[in-house]
Amino acid sequence: MDSVAAEHGLDGPLRVAVYDLAPYASVDGEGLYSGVSVDLWRRVAEDLRLSYRFDAVRQMDEVLAGLEAGKFDVAIGAITITPERLARVDFSYPAHRSGVAVAFPNKGGPVAAVAFYATAVRQHISLISVTVGLLVLTGALVWRFERRSRNVSEGHESAVTSLFDGLY
Repeated sequence: MDSVAAEHGLDGPLRVAVYDLAPYASVDGEGLYSGVSVDLWRRVAEDLRLSYRFDAVRQMDEVLAGLEAGKFDVAIGAITITPERLARVDFSYPAHRSGVAVAFPNKGGPVAAVAFYATAVRQHISLISVTVGLLVLTGALVWRFERRSRNVSEGHESAVTSLFDGLY
């Protein structure tokens, strides 16, 4: 399994529903996929180093039901955004003005929000760690220098009397 798939919690290759409607996506008698959406998907997947497998789907209801049921991870082809479809699945930004876009399962609610934030923290943990480390170092230095100046002149009033004060 590739590292990008593992990072997003995927067990194997992405299951890509291909809505069979030329010229956006089609499959020939030999099982070869072609079309504008297929070519675009291949370029994006290559750039992101994603492994995937195509599944040809002939009816839009099958595409939507498959996304909702978890049979597909994503769908490509001539999938226009309508209010009814938007209530069932999420969409990427349209590929062009026709409204053709990539569709994703609609994942919402508190569990999805926590998972999203956990992923964001995981992706930025080094930045968070460096920031916390710099804050602790700065607080310790403030305490160290304030403590020393207080010992030198007893008449000096310093609000920093402990390491906790320096960190605060």
